[in-house]
Formats: sequence, structure tokens, C-alpha cells
Amino acid sequence: MCLIGKREVYGVKILLDPLNALRSTKFLLVVSLILIGLGLCLGVISLTSEPYSFREVLLYSLTETSRYSIEAYTIPNDIYEDIAVPLSPEKTVYLHLVREILVNHTYEISKGSFSGIYNVTVELVHPDGWSKKYSNFSIPLSRESRVEKSIVLNISDIVSLMDKLCKQASVKLTDFDIVITSSVDPYIFIDSYTRDESPLTHTITICVSIARNRVEVRGDLSLTSVIEEKRSIREPLYVFGLTVEALRVIASSTTVSGVIGLIAYIVLYTRSRKLDIIRDFESKYSELIVESRKIIGRTSSTKIEVSSLEELVKTARLLEKPIVKITSGNNCTYMVVDKDITYVFTVRGVGEE
Repeated sequence: MCLIGKREVYGVKILLDPLNALRSTKFLLVVSLILIGLGLCLGVISLTSEPYSFREVLLYSLTETSRYSIEAYTIPNDIYEDIAVPLSPEKTVYLHLVREILVNHTYEISKGSFSGIYNVTVELVHPDGWSKKYSNFSIPLSRESRVEKSIVLNISDIVSLMDKLCKQASVKLTDFDIVITSSVDPYIFIDSYTRDESPLTHTITICVSIARNRVEVRGDLSLTSVIEEKRSIREPLYVFGLTVEALRVIASSTTVSGVIGLIAYIVLYTRSRKLDIIRDFESKYSELIVESRKIIGRTSSTKIEVSSLEELVKTARLLEKPIVKITSGNNCTYMVVDKDITYVFTVRGVGEE
């Protein structure tokens, strides 16, 4: 504080000095607004962006295959070059030349191994809707990659059995089907993974037509199913080289910092305006104002709070008394002392700690 003069009032040394001006707060305002704007922009970008993307990773993939191969073994004849005649939906054989039919079924997986139950059922089905189970067997499997079963169908025995059953119903045997159904209920082991897969059921039909003297095959001889398992992996997305989550934190921090700076600017600006009022007041009425550290010896007096500094000036001039300025904490008090009466006006929040 620069001292420019001193005098005694009620035995108290009064110091005279000009009011120190506060630094400009425009820089703080500009920085605060920039931080708020930047924080809001980053917030909009981060909140409208998905923080993560999901990518599917293939853990394993394998193929399970069920396959039939069918051959009709014929009696010696001059029609077919070989006694073993392959049967398929596209190729038939004469019934009267067939001695037996060999059905081979294979189930396999391309990778790993499997355990479970392997079932094969053979049924004789009449066109009227009734059926007769001809054979059925189940095989337990343990850590296999392939299973194969051969079934021999003696056509003469099967025709005789169906003819016998038809005679019991007093109907003439004309056509019937041999329905073969295979089923595998696998528990698959592949690498370090295990999987309880749904049963794969595969059915074919061998049609026997006595009236037309034909043996035909219906249905797909090969059935394939792809078994695979995928896992979704969450990966963070990046914006401006930062993850979206990190960008949200930065946006929040930047906005909060800007708001705090703006609040600080408002406080400083309000204080600065008060200081401007005081500076103008003290400059205008400098001849009336003296500054004191404190007043000693006045413990009791009548205190009157005036409504403004201008009213305090009027009082000082009427009483021909100086205006005493005392700074205490953040408050600046101006007073006019007249005997036992003190006229006071206090400006708060402008003093120095």
C-alpha cells in the first residue's frame, strides 16, 4: 500500500492511499467459455457415438454327415452286368431279380470326436397306414469320429412277412415301403470345447412295388449339418484417438472446469464492479476520506446505517466531519463519527484477506 499522507482522528493514526484495481477478468471469461463450448462439443460427439462395437469370433466349426449307400444283390441274370446294383432315387431295379438289399449307413464329423447313442430302426409300412417294426438296434459310442452300420434286408423274407400280415387283414399285398431311420444324439468334443448337439435324424424309404415289379429309393442319401459356435467380443471404439468412454470423461471434466471458471468470473466481475464504484467514490471525494486501521476507545455508540455512499457524503458535509475508511476482511466500511453517533455504510466482498 502506498502511503500518501496521515492524520490523527480520536488518537488513531489514519493512512491515506489509493484503491488497488483488480486485474482484468476478460481472459478468465474467454477461457471459461472456450472450455464450456469444447466440453459440450465433445459431450455431443461422445454421447451420440456407441462406446463399443461387437465382433463375432468363430470358436470352432465342423460338419456332421449322415450318408446311406444302397446296393441290391440280384440273382444271376443277363440284364445287369454286376450282381450288386447300386440303388438311388434316380436308379431302380426289378423286384423279381432282387435277392437281398445291403444298406450301409455312415455318420461322421469332420473335426473332433463324439459320444452318444447311435440308433437304426427298420419298419415295414403298408399303404393303409399300419406298420411293422422289422429291426431296431442301439449302439453306445465313446469318443468316436465315425460310426458305420450295415443292414442286410432279405427281400424274399420281407415280402413273405408282409403277405402273411395282409392275409390276416384279408387284403391283397400290392405295394409297401421299407423305412430306415438312423439317429445320432452326439455329445461333441472339439479342441477344448464340448457341445451337446441336437440329434441328427436321417430317414430313407425303399419302395417295394409288387404290381409294378420295382424296387425304388426315395429320400436324400446324404444329409449334412454344419455345427459352429461363435462368441461376441466387445471392442472399444475410438474418436480422435481416444476411446468414447475416455472422451466422455474428458468432456465432463472440461465442461465442469469451464462452469467453475465462469462462476469464478462472475464472482470476480461482481467484486470488480464494486471496486469500480469505490474507486470512483474515493476519487471524487478524496478530500473527505481518510483510511484507518481501526478505531480505538469507542466501545459503545449509536450506529446509523445510511442507504448509500452519497448519503454518507451528505452527512459528512453537514457535520463537517471526515469519512473514515476501515478495511476488515472482505468488507470495506465507511463511517462518519459525530460524538456518540456513528454513521456507517459497508461495502461487502471487496476487501483483501
